[in-house]
Amino acid sequence: MGSNGRLGLQDLRPKDAFELVVAAEGRTVSGVMLVPGMPAPVYRNEQGTESFSWAPVPGAASYFVMADTDAPTSARHSADTSYVLRRDLRPGRPVPDEPLFTVIALDANLDRFMSDTTVARAGITSGYGIFGAFVRVSVAIPEAP
Repeated sequence: MGSNGRLGLQDLRPKDAFELVVAAEGRTVSGVMLVPGMPAPVYRNEQGTESFSWAPVPGAASYFVMADTDAPTSARHSADTSYVLRRDLRPGRPVPDEPLFTVIALDANLDRFMSDTTVARAGITSGYGIFGAFVRVSVAIPEAP
């Protein structure tokens, strides 16, 4: 906990588990979540095919990935731990000066909520909504070969 006795962003660490219990008006909502570990994406260029890959991280059920050099439609939610760069931005849509590749590791609760549009809750009981965690990391994308 922080110095003010409250839990804040600076207190959350990868692989930490949290339990939520809220009781009000005779009802209790509870939940559990695990902050995923931190992905460590590595750039590769093999015979002209550029890609990033990373080892599976503890607590991650899936990943959301995106690249500043690729069309926005290439962003994806997947259990895969690799991504092939496309460098297919539309004309007129400039690549940032320092393009980034981003991996967001999602815990099982967020994964369930994102994977099923009929889910009214994930990670909690007796309520609606989500109690989940994610960890985000971005790394520089090298200039095109």
